[in-house]
Amino acid sequence: MISDEVRKQVLSLIKPNEKEKFSLETQAEELLSLLQKTATSLNISSSFFIGGSFGKGTYLRDSFDVDIFCRFDLSYDDSTLSSLAKKILEATSLNFQIEKGSRDYYSGSYKSLKFEIVPNYYIESISDAKNSTDYSPYHVEFVKHAAKKNPQLLDEIRLTKQFFKAQHLYGAESYINGFSGHSIDLLLIYYGSFENFLSSVKKSWEEVTCIDVAGFYKNQKDLLSGIDSSKHANLILVDSILKDRNAAKALSEDMYFTLLHLVSNKEEFSYNDFLIKKKTSKQYKEESRSFAQHYGLTQIQYELSLEDFGSEDIAGSKLLKLLSKVKSYYASYDFICFSSDFSIFFDEGICIYTLYFLDNSLPLVKELQGPHVFRKDAMLAFERAKGPCFVRGNRVYAYIMRDITQLEKIEPLTLDSFKSLSSRSLDFVISLNHYFYSK
Repeated sequence: MISDEVRKQVLSLIKPNEKEKFSLETQAEELLSLLQKTATSLNISSSFFIGGSFGKGTYLRDSFDVDIFCRFDLSYDDSTLSSLAKKILEATSLNFQIEKGSRDYYSGSYKSLKFEIVPNYYIESISDAKNSTDYSPYHVEFVKHAAKKNPQLLDEIRLTKQFFKAQHLYGAESYINGFSGHSIDLLLIYYGSFENFLSSVKKSWEEVTCIDVAGFYKNQKDLLSGIDSSKHANLILVDSILKDRNAAKALSEDMYFTLLHLVSNKEEFSYNDFLIKKKTSKQYKEESRSFAQHYGLTQIQYELSLEDFGSEDIAGSKLLKLLSKVKSYYASYDFICFSSDFSIFFDEGICIYTLYFLDNSLPLVKELQGPHVFRKDAMLAFERAKGPCFVRGNRVYAYIMRDITQLEKIEPLTLDSFKSLSSRSLDFVISLNHYFYSK
């Protein structure tokens, strides 16, 4: 499904050359040395470990993000780890900002690198972990060990990661729900190559696919019972360290079947399939409008302007949670959203909600379902409130008049109403525009 020529072309595009690799890794080692020296001077018992794609050796060209784990001795109280990491950073005089998480962590820059400092414990046994980030160094070592057995593995992971990014399937953030870097690592370790992975997706992946990379379970039945049903998804990818964790839990059904559809409908992927084509908000609006016109749908869009949003993951999570409430607002008028979409263009400072409706008008009269007939008091109260009623089966019903029968007559949500719908601060949303397109 990918020729040797395309493979070479893509790798030449995405793989850092020796000069680039030396420069980045030298800067990373300098940063680690600086942090370690500062921690020692402060008499803080900690060590620093490079994780993520940088630590595994799977980072792509022009990727300057480095995950650094600040690993503390188990003698420290968990509640103090974030403040200790902050103390070390402050003493290094590096520019950084706080990021919210299960433990607060920090992001900043050093020379050409962008870094995240994540506090965790230095553990010698899995049982000593107190937070999911404590396991992360083990994931790095798992990939490195696999790479010794399969010298091509790191490049195969790079190819796959680039493909997923180009096809907009990459990212485990809550507002994306795609394939994480960790899940890609495990899939490629399991299949050995990008080609084998694609072939398996095309031939054997089903509605639910189970993969046990480390071989914790004897069979699929044991696997399904070993992982709690709350962690089940279309892809159940057993974590390489924790056998009761699904490393693909964040993957949405939509992303899973998008991959299956993409692979099953193509015999061979070209160089262009690996090129990341960044879509602008203007292109997105044009495509969504074309979609609505093609299928005869009425479309409502809200365009939000964003400023000083900080962490993309946190801002995206807040904005995504609003989508269901926006749909519920229209459902309260009996207009049920046929389909919806949500896109954020962080580089433009724009978020767009798109709602599609089959109907843009409803009958003036609607049937309202009331209580069961055996609930006499409730039935009488319903009749007093709604007027003449009738019985069908074991329930009472009434006909009532709708206040609004035209979708375009519904008062659009305002910026203030948007913010009131959210349980979390949306101060980074500074303006809002509403668009209505009739079919």
